[in-house]
Amino acid sequence: IVSIGAQWRRGEIDIFIEHRATGIATRLVGQLGARCARRGRTKGTVVLGGPQGETHALAVSMLADVIRLSGYEVFDLGADTPAESFVSAVRNVDGLVAVGVSCFTDLSKDSAQEAIASLRKKIDESVVVFLGGASIPDQETAQSLGADEWARDARDFVETLDRVLKERSKQRAG
Repeated sequence: IVSIGAQWRRGEIDIFIEHRATGIATRLVGQLGARCARRGRTKGTVVLGGPQGETHALAVSMLADVIRLSGYEVFDLGADTPAESFVSAVRNVDGLVAVGVSCFTDLSKDSAQEAIASLRKKIDESVVVFLGGASIPDQETAQSLGADEWARDARDFVETLDRVLKERSKQRAG
């Protein structure tokens, strides 16, 4: 799907092809999602979403599945989530360990920053806030918009979250 999006941005294919591919991928992810749930005790809960104005939800859904497979409970808010909805969500989940905000387009960076600022007022500092997506190229950009961490992809998200939580656990114990 990434290569199809890149082809559309370069003007090599029509937007209907990109939308059709996204629709197919969304249906496949929806069918596979139920298989990603794990039974038993979780490592904690992660809230994910795209900030207000961000219309791309497929990447968030795929990230949610990878995080679930890694032993976390996931609360997926989807795309176009207002800051106050992120705040309401984190107030209504148990065992919150992280929040992930996904920016696919540059147009959603300001609303991502707003969502993170709103979250900071309501969550414990032990909760890790991630900012990632196609418009967030590196850790420096993520931190400049208020996040603790950045992940280049789903695997990196899980590895970084596991590492940060382990480090924080050691600091509390030591």
